[in-house]
Amino acid sequence: MSAKIFHRLASVNDVFNILSEFLRLEPRGVIEIPIEEAAGYVVAEDVVAPHDSPPYDRSEVDGYAVCSTSIEGADEDSPAKLSVKGYVRIGEVPVSEVGCSEAVEIDTGALIPRGADAVVMVEYTKRVGDTLYVFKSASPGENIAFTGSDVIAGETLLHRGTLLTSKEVAALAAVGIGKVRVFRKPVIGVISIGSELIPPGRKLHIPKVFDVNQYSIASRLRELGIKVRTYGIIPDNEDLVKRAIAKALEECDAVITTGGTSAGITDVTYRSVSSLGTPGILIHGIKVKPGKPTFFAVVGGKLVIGLPGFPLSSRVVLEILVIPILRRVMGFKEGNGFREPVSFKDR
Repeated sequence: MSAKIFHRLASVNDVFNILSEFLRLEPRGVIEIPIEEAAGYVVAEDVVAPHDSPPYDRSEVDGYAVCSTSIEGADEDSPAKLSVKGYVRIGEVPVSEVGCSEAVEIDTGALIPRGADAVVMVEYTKRVGDTLYVFKSASPGENIAFTGSDVIAGETLLHRGTLLTSKEVAALAAVGIGKVRVFRKPVIGVISIGSELIPPGRKLHIPKVFDVNQYSIASRLRELGIKVRTYGIIPDNEDLVKRAIAKALEECDAVITTGGTSAGITDVTYRSVSSLGTPGILIHGIKVKPGKPTFFAVVGGKLVIGLPGFPLSSRVVLEILVIPILRRVMGFKEGNGFREPVSFKDR
């Protein structure tokens, strides 16, 4: 298929519709991984909590477990006087019950002893031997985290399509889940094309310029949890560009190039892609400014996206079009601004 160079500019919706004719837009598969490796992945199925969180009634403070009626009306001028029966450390099962006018010393996180319905903070008490003076009343349930108050066993903890961050990983750990099924991450190849480019850190010789796009694009994709392979800077040589893209296509699920996308004599990227296989370039020119000379191609069932070489233009198209496509590939759920999930498999 020959390139339609700017004869018809495609809208954002056109891009998705045309690509959908040649690629199955869905996640690439499912793997099960330990939760310590899960941050940056997307959940592949609803996750149901196997346990309550917290798993038992526990104290939220260091203090004394009491029956709230025993300290009703207690204040600085008229403290309640209780008898201390024991001490519950975190990780231990209480051996004492709390009766009327009794208290059990307790650690933060420790199991609430039978008979207690509140915990008084140690700051509001004074202990003399086994006698406790309480200077503040407490209502039933005060300073107690009840069983299942965060998550109830059988509750859907995470929905399919949820991005796992440190917060979601913590929630999985809290209910005892050690492994989670997630969508495979796509591997994206990034290539900078242009004879004028040199890597940052090299000595600048005019009219050379430092390569920005490779670092900007690769870093942005990694921020999203996408696996990236970079292929350096390729000069404006059609054979070298063709070989670099072919290598990236062998090793990656999709390829993003920058530079050489316009219609000038030295703009060799779109010509190189056209010669790599069918159907080749599907779109050349989009209704985005800056970013018009972007192309989209499919080669061997894989997506090739050619972004303009100007850093602002490439970044605009990356945010408007490329990232939504790749987030679909990752399996993000509907409602996150992406209408359907994406994959790079042949239909």
